[in-house]
Amino acid sequence: MKLPARISTFLLTVFCLTLSANVAAQTKAWGYNGSGELGIGNYINAPIPQTVTAMPDATNISSGLYHTLFLKADGSVHIAGVDVYGTLGNGGTQGEALTPMPVAGMTNALQVASNGYHSMVLKADGTVWAWGSNSYGQIGMGTFSPATCFCVNSPRQSLISNVIQIDASYVTSMALKADGTVWTWGTDSGDGTNGYVSSVPVQKGAANADFNNIISISGGDSHGLALKSDGTVWAWGWNSRGQLGDGSSDNHRNRVERVSGLSGVTQIAAGEEHSVALKPDGTVWVWGRNDRGQIGNGTMNSAGCLCVPLPTQANISDVVDIKAEGDFTLARKRDGTVWAWGSNFYGQTGSGGTANSQSVPAQSMVGDGNALVGAGLNSSFSSIPSFTTPTGSLVRHYGENVNLYFFGVTNAGTTGYSAIDPTATGLSVPAGYTIQPNAQAYNISTTAAFAKSVVCVKATSEYDPAQFALLKLLHAENGTLVDRTIYSSFRKRQLCGQVNSLSPFVVAKGLTPTPSGLSVSGRILNANNRGAARAIVTLTGQDGNTRFAHANPFGYYRFQNVAGSEIYTLRVISKQHQFAPQTITIVENISNLNFTPQQ
Repeated sequence: MKLPARISTFLLTVFCLTLSANVAAQTKAWGYNGSGELGIGNYINAPIPQTVTAMPDATNISSGLYHTLFLKADGSVHIAGVDVYGTLGNGGTQGEALTPMPVAGMTNALQVASNGYHSMVLKADGTVWAWGSNSYGQIGMGTFSPATCFCVNSPRQSLISNVIQIDASYVTSMALKADGTVWTWGTDSGDGTNGYVSSVPVQKGAANADFNNIISISGGDSHGLALKSDGTVWAWGWNSRGQLGDGSSDNHRNRVERVSGLSGVTQIAAGEEHSVALKPDGTVWVWGRNDRGQIGNGTMNSAGCLCVPLPTQANISDVVDIKAEGDFTLARKRDGTVWAWGSNFYGQTGSGGTANSQSVPAQSMVGDGNALVGAGLNSSFSSIPSFTTPTGSLVRHYGENVNLYFFGVTNAGTTGYSAIDPTATGLSVPAGYTIQPNAQAYNISTTAAFAKSVVCVKATSEYDPAQFALLKLLHAENGTLVDRTIYSSFRKRQLCGQVNSLSPFVVAKGLTPTPSGLSVSGRILNANNRGAARAIVTLTGQDGNTRFAHANPFGYYRFQNVAGSEIYTLRVISKQHQFAPQTITIVENISNLNFTPQQ
């Protein structure tokens, strides 16, 4: 086993993952690899991107201090690196995995997150699972680990539910609930005194009446960020490098405070001691430490706080996705190219060199079409996923930016997706629809034979609920884009469309909807009279148009803007139980249309 020397106060490894559309679908990794965290089978650093041959189907990537988590399309979680404080999650505290190995019991996963010596997984039922270092209660199971290893070396469920997003700081875990509240455990939890430690989740910012309706979170080394539904950014934690963005560089604040002079933000990312924000026009704004070019505007600060304590625009445009770890930032443009700036000691920018610093964004060598990026302390990853779609009545594929649901798969095949520039597809845009500067767009294809598919795309180009309601998912058909939207969730920042074939999908802003004023809601119950969390409900009109809704962790579902005086058929899709369809005429709001399993 080879362990790298620690080179910063808390962190030691930065990762970025990239998938290139110029080559076959694959995952790429580059940068520091002293603990085997790149998953490429050795301990050799990689300033030039290398293929992670065992992970062609990576759909979400996150890295800790000595390890990397890979989410696969089938919802399983794999890990690479060395075992320190039980970080591999295999029941031990020693060993290595130079190529990614599965983490037992981690199925139906939606998201992975890691930092320091612990890892987190968000499952489809809204539960959170964690393992690794637990010296500060960062596993969230109500106990601290003894001095024998200070760890929990296999996944345990955290004491929290109804979660839609997770992230981690060095010794802190974070979760965003569906109600827009933020919860933390480990150090600096809740709104207690500085250094307050909790082994159970505590609501962050509960005492601040303005800290609500949060739609995204991000954890740095020792500070946290939250994005509110009004486009403002809020921060807390250490501030010695100006990472809280209020113009100061004092030591620490446990209370949440708004970042000064910053609004209209759609995405956030926290690095080791710097913070990053993305706006709807595709511009990137950065603040905090800048001695290695972290701000990305061609400058470096070598005196005082070594920082730029107020948001400053980086020299990059057309960005759709940002990730920050350690002392550098990754940006994915709308054409799927990957750009990076900041520290480059180990080649973590992926541009082929190992210069100490990169103060302006540089393009990595992974090409275009990358559908996601991931980062750690000193290493980087990107991916253009490719995976097998097996036969079955309902096949789910999970991802950070794309979720796929195939109904009636009669022949197995290979499915994959890559990023495309929505402004350069050559497809006709329907009247009344507009393509936004940083809109998400993907070319999705499969060789599997299926009856129909529901495609869900992460939409982060709008922060305001009213504006988000105008977003639509367009599908390429016969040279034109067609609106196939059947479901949208502002809280999950997701758009879904139903199609009978796969091709390019583009997020666009559509026409102002004409409200029908009617809604249909109810609950799906299982055999124990409890909510069936993973059920899907479809609502089909006489014209054959079908909408769908996911039941929440308690089994509740809801359809809005349903046209009245029409006949609809509702069906429940569930792996656990069979439910009889219901046909109704909707003339008023319905709030108790429940389903129970057939006997």
